[in-house]
Amino acid sequence: FPNRLRMDSGDDMELDTGSRVTGIRLPCPRHLVGRVIGPGGSNIRRLQEESGAQIKIDSTVDPPLVSIYGPLKAQEKARIGVMRITDPPKLVLKCDRKFVGQVIGPKGSMIRSIREKSGGARIQVDSNAAGGPTITITGDIQAIQAASMIIRRIIDPPRQVIRAPRKRLGVLIGPGGSMLRKIKKETGANIDIDDTKTEEARITISGLNLEIVHRALEIVRPILWPATRELTCDRSVVGRLIGPGGKNIRLLQEELKVKINVDSPPGAEQAKVVISCEDPSKLNPALHRVLDIVRPMSGDLECPEGVVGVLIGDDGETLKQMRAACGEGVYIEVVGGSKTSKASGGQNGKETQNTVTIRVQVPANASRSKLERAMAIVKCEIKDAIKTQDYIGKEGRMA
Repeated sequence: FPNRLRMDSGDDMELDTGSRVTGIRLPCPRHLVGRVIGPGGSNIRRLQEESGAQIKIDSTVDPPLVSIYGPLKAQEKARIGVMRITDPPKLVLKCDRKFVGQVIGPKGSMIRSIREKSGGARIQVDSNAAGGPTITITGDIQAIQAASMIIRRIIDPPRQVIRAPRKRLGVLIGPGGSMLRKIKKETGANIDIDDTKTEEARITISGLNLEIVHRALEIVRPILWPATRELTCDRSVVGRLIGPGGKNIRLLQEELKVKINVDSPPGAEQAKVVISCEDPSKLNPALHRVLDIVRPMSGDLECPEGVVGVLIGDDGETLKQMRAACGEGVYIEVVGGSKTSKASGGQNGKETQNTVTIRVQVPANASRSKLERAMAIVKCEIKDAIKTQDYIGKEGRMA
């Protein structure tokens, strides 16, 4: 029988070489038979063309058998090709359950993307595996390596762990998690908070690369540790900073994008003002604005107690006119109680009179000449009030 061969399957096959060879039989899991055949037989045709062997599949037995006929070299080449389908190289990775969704992606989009970028690697995610979810990557070696690099960046990403005061967690999380969602949208980073109910919480920031992690840290750090400046001032000026019903301080905070806290303990001479903000660049402008209010440049003038009401004017009208004449930012107020001072005239050329102090203040960043001009205006008003004391009307009632 020089040109015929009786195969294990009982079939006779004539070979182009005119020699007799023994075929190879490989068991094939039933669920992989379709993959060996391929759509319309495309895979089996490709394997036969590439190897030069003939391949037959018997699905009537259990498990199904793949029979390969041909020259030894062709058989081996076809066997390797079939084994890549029925028992391909694989890599199994363990995955934290929280990353499973990211590996799969919306409607499997991430898995499709990984397969395309890796050159055809197949990815199977088993969320119910004993010991935790697993990811099985199959394909040729190069595809497996490429896919594993992408997947490892998802399931074991670069990360930075920081510890922060628990009292700042609410600001970082935001109402309903809005701040965390905003940071993720802007940077692509994931932020996990492990609140162990201690003074400090453990915060893990992770991303596909270190650049993403660092970008998120630049946002998170000022939230957890805002830039602050502290200053002290006389309690007498706290009301001016706060304003009626807190109006002034609210407007300042809205305009300057900062937070201003005032600590003014009863009985203390000094109050503490703390300015804080997430953007350090806004700190100094806010500090200067507050200083203009609580530590203005000032000068004092003495006014006879008897004419203070005239200086203020009916319903405070004269005082309003003085402030308008002095210019924006000038503040005029009566400070301190009555005191006794010497005046010219009277017996032996001297007599005493009761006076009060009128304080003129301009912003700390104003020029000295602005203060001098304002004081000159007030001084003239005091002289005129002394000359034209008019006690008829509502003098002294502040508007």
